[in-house]
Amino acid sequence: MTDPIIAEFKKLVNMSAPSLERWQANENSRDADATAAIVQILKKNAALYTDADLHRMHVVVGSIKKQLAHRPKDEPAHGQWAHALRNLGHDPEH
Repeated sequence: MTDPIIAEFKKLVNMSAPSLERWQANENSRDADATAAIVQILKKNAALYTDADLHRMHVVVGSIKKQLAHRPKDEPAHGQWAHALRNLGHDPEH
């Protein structure tokens, strides 16, 4: 049986590994270590996920949900809120 967090992670992390790597190279990207960990998970075969990967998925899913719940009313599409989501692998424009 697979952990349900995997499906939720794949649903909420809507950026591909290459897209996330391009974002990571962007001057607006922050928290490079966390973003790199997400990229590693995206590139990994699901059969090889470790407990640490599943834990990271839980953290990322929780963080994305929290950010989505607190969307600023007048935030531009490329503002700080959107940048924070992209750092987590979620592009709010998708």
